[in-house]
Amino acid sequence: RHVIMVLQIGDRPHGLIVDAVNDIASIDENDVQPPPPIGMNADDELLDGITSVDGQMVMILNLERLARDFGEIEVAPLAA
Repeated sequence: RHVIMVLQIGDRPHGLIVDAVNDIASIDENDVQPPPPIGMNADDELLDGITSVDGQMVMILNLERLARDFGEIEVAPLAA
């Protein structure tokens, strides 16, 4: 079973299929730390920052970069 998260990236809605959603949290941008330098890989740019929520480290993805990397994907309309 999967969950579709609907995200607004720029001026367009996108659907992101994930295995599960454990929680939804509001994060104060002042609590976000820059991502640690983990290498010289272009994939590092997918990480915008890190923060802590209820004692757990949370990684914040750069959704605009993620959407740009996937490009425009055509999807067939859902059957009624």
